[in-house]
Amino acid sequence: MMKTCRSIGKSMKTNLNLKDIIRTVPDHPIPGIQFRDITSLVEHSEGFNYSLTQLTKHCMQFNGNTIVGI
Repeated sequence: MMKTCRSIGKSMKTNLNLKDIIRTVPDHPIPGIQFRDITSLVEHSEGFNYSLTQLTKHCMQFNGNTIVGI
């Protein structure tokens, strides 16, 4: 049985700090810029699932029915 976005958001009780998962590359591409590399987030299945669930919850406030991309 497929869960809807609303039921996924309600059943997930994990609170992750995504900044701990997302890799930061200092001074890239120029000094003073902190580049956030989401490759590490995509590789972390629980963190990636959590981020998508949170994004979906925020989109549901606007009655959206499709998320096209991240």
